[in-house]
Formats: sequence, structure tokens, C-alpha cells
Amino acid sequence: MKKHIYVYFLSGIAALLFFSCEKMLDVTPEDRVTGNNFWKEKGQVESSIVGAYSRLQGCLDLFYAWGELRSEIVAINKFDNNRSSINQNSLSKDNGYCGWGDVYSTINQFNYVIDYAPMVRALDKSFTETELDYFLGEAKTMRALCYFYLARTFQTFPYITVASKNDEQDYSHAGLPGTQALDSIVKDLLWAESRVRDNFDDVTFSNARLKICYEKGRVTKPLVWALLADVYLTQDKYSQALEYVDKIIGSGRFSLAVDGEKWFDIFSLGNTSEGIFELQFSREYNNAGDFLKWFSNQSSVGGETWYQLQKTRSTQTCKYWQGSDYLNPRVDNRGAGGTYLAGLSNMIDNVFVWKWCGKKYNSDKSEDYRDGNTNDPNWIFYRLADVCLMKAEALNRLGRLDDAVGVLREVRQRVGVREDIIYKDVVDLENQILDERAAELAFEGKRWFDLMRIARRQDNVEVISQRLTAARYYTSTGSEGYYKAKVSDPLSWYFPIHKSEMDKNPNLVQNPYYK
Repeated sequence: MKKHIYVYFLSGIAALLFFSCEKMLDVTPEDRVTGNNFWKEKGQVESSIVGAYSRLQGCLDLFYAWGELRSEIVAINKFDNNRSSINQNSLSKDNGYCGWGDVYSTINQFNYVIDYAPMVRALDKSFTETELDYFLGEAKTMRALCYFYLARTFQTFPYITVASKNDEQDYSHAGLPGTQALDSIVKDLLWAESRVRDNFDDVTFSNARLKICYEKGRVTKPLVWALLADVYLTQDKYSQALEYVDKIIGSGRFSLAVDGEKWFDIFSLGNTSEGIFELQFSREYNNAGDFLKWFSNQSSVGGETWYQLQKTRSTQTCKYWQGSDYLNPRVDNRGAGGTYLAGLSNMIDNVFVWKWCGKKYNSDKSEDYRDGNTNDPNWIFYRLADVCLMKAEALNRLGRLDDAVGVLREVRQRVGVREDIIYKDVVDLENQILDERAAELAFEGKRWFDLMRIARRQDNVEVISQRLTAARYYTSTGSEGYYKAKVSDPLSWYFPIHKSEMDKNPNLVQNPYYK
């Protein structure tokens, strides 16, 4: 028998996933979650879970800055000292993006669920063991996602698995090295894998759209698999990564978007057959997100164009989509009119991130920006093309180079790229896969993490330094060498811990590069 879903109403707004942050947090204020009026029934457990998703929305600015702002793809358009210093790899301990408070607040909300949901199971007889497992698995998976961002950004950080409930608790946790944290993340995800939902088929929804929003926007097994594959690749555990990408591909639930229009639907429509996990936003429910502030220049939707494409035609950045021959560029439906705004003849004036601020694929070079009715794209954490490129990366390192080329070719050909894939060895093919990830996943918050992973694996700082210096232009003699020197120490690839966190917690140890 199908179960009816719990739907909470607040100020006339329905549908759990689409509460605004402020409204949802009113459901479970932190200073009341341990009181007598809460943690009594399973509906309160779910409202707390959804409140944590709302908190996660507030982390996206950090996640994007950590995952992409140092890469060769992004240029800063609207000057802000914090963002600009990251983009130029000139980090300092007082940079606001070195603060991790929003992420730990989100982790704490998931820790509340993990700590208190079993108590609710004892009080609410309608709360089944299976439902409890769903929620615990969901909370541990989302906590693992947060810690995965911290592990790739900071050399050490506190790994906290118990909710902060009162002032008597000791909050001076020592830092855990990121490499050790990855082992704990894997342990949580393996625990969650057998407990989280495979889908929401046992739940009755008021409409089909809402069911899709839940299956794309809440934790299901495919998200756990994608996270495990990503973590295993970061650990250079290729067989394990391959096992989990094959679970996603073999499930038959996802398909690659073909041609420019369908590829653009991934972003303009959201929740397509390629999406695995997308944080849901909705203008209809007053929760449109800030992406148009980041990427659009349209004042009507609050656009401030914080970020844009690195814009010199001679750089490596443009070659990701156009190839080396600008007079006869390759066909790549992800390039002009897809990832960035199509230009008539010169890309320099058309550098807006079209995949986030455009309404449609504009192969005809028209401009049709998102407006007040369409300013709510989802944020995509994982989609099938990302997973396929993970598979190619793992196959390559397992010595199955021809198989890796086959996967890479499938990702490329479905968007029009027909060029032969010619490689010399494992490292050369790995670098081509890395560049393909740039073309496919630009401005999705992954590029810096990709560069770090491959540079560390190859023990070659030039994986980063060559791409970064190629994508920036210099006017003074020696400036390029100075810039390369700044990114040649692997410790510099990690952020410093913000000075306020160091002041509050004497047990933290600063990244040696910033001492």
C-alpha cells in the first residue's frame, strides 16, 4: 500500500522542498529542537531534514568559491576583494570565504536528526524502522557531502558527528586531516547505501512534478553511489570508483542529453533525465536562489555578474570548446550559446555564463535572458555526464585505455564533437579527460577540485600552473613566473583556516603554507 506524504503548510506555502530558508527554519528553530515540543513524531523528523536542505542552500556560495573560483575558467567581473584574491590565488587568513560556519551549521542540523530520530521512533509507534533508516541514511549522506567539500578545501578541519545541543559542550575540536576524513565519509556512505530510498514509488504525490523534485532533490541510492565514486576517485581507488559509477549507469534511470538544445535543458528546465542530485529552487515558492546575481547582468532579476568566462581568445579556456583553430572551430554544442553567450564574431564581449543565466540554447545568437518568471534554476551537484567522465578516468588508470576512450567519445559525440581522440599514454589521456570535464562541467563548482585531484595523482604541479597561466594574460615582465610560483606548492592548493576560527579554537592547526 502506498503511503501519503507529509506536507507542511506555513503562511499558505505547501510542498516541503520549496520552503524558503527563512520560512523553513521557522519550523525548527535551533534553540527549540531539544525542547519538550519537538522530537515527538516522525513529521518533525522530516521537517528537520528539510530544514537542513534549506541550510544547505546557504552554503552554495562557499561551495562554488571553494570548487571553482581558483580555476582557469572563471574571471571576476564585479570586484570584491575576497573573491578576487581567491581568483588570483592570493589567499589570506582573513578572507571571508575561509570561514566555514555555514557548513558546520548545516552539518549540525543533520547531526540533530541522527541523534534524535531514534528517540522519536521510540515515542511514535507509526514511525517504522524502515522510515527511521531512510532519515538516518539521508542525514548521513548529506553530512558526508558537506564533509567532502571541507576535505577538498582545507588541509585539516574538525570532524563532528554529534549535535551541538547546549553551551556546556566542548566545541574546541581538533582538526582531522582531509585524507583521514575521506575514510570516515566512505564509512558513512557505505552505511547509508543499504538504508536510503531507491526511489519514492511508495509515496503518493499530488502531481508528477513533485515526485520528480523529490527523486532529484532528496537523497536516493544514486546520490550515494555518485558520492562514493567521487570520493574513491579522490583517493585513487579506481576499482571501487568504477563499481559505483557502473551502478548508476546500469540502473537505466539516467540518460545523456543530446544536441545543444537538450543539453541546455539540463540547466534551463532542471530535473532532466541526466540529473542525479539537484538542490531544488522555486520562484513560485519564493525560493529562487542567487545564481542570477552571480552570473547574469539583468538588473530586473538582481543580476550583478559576479563571475564570467575568462575572455581572451588566445587562452586555453576557449580551446576547451572551440579547439585550436579559431578560423575553423570544432562543433561543440556546449560552447557558444550553451556554456557562454554566443558572439557574432568576437567572444570578448560575450562572456556571460549562459548555461545559468539564459533561458534557451541560442545557436541563432539571440539573447533571451532569464527573467522574473524563470529565475530559479536548480543547483546540480551530480549528473550523468559527470559520472561517465569519472568512469573514463577510472578505466584509464586501470589500464583499460580503449574502454576509457569509448566513454569519452560518447560524452563528446552526443554534443557534436567528432574529432578523433589520439593519445600517447595514460597521463596524456588523463589530461584529455580533465579538459573534457572543463568543457562539460564549467561553472558547476568542480573545476578546482578536478585540477587538484589530477595534479596530486600525477605528482605534477604543472597540471595546475600551466592551465592557470595559459588562461590569464599579463602585461608586465616576470608576472607569469611569479604567478606560477604561487601555485607550485601543493599546500597552497588548500585554503587557510579563517583567523576567527583559529582564535576561537586553540586545538586547530593552521595550514603551514599560511603561517
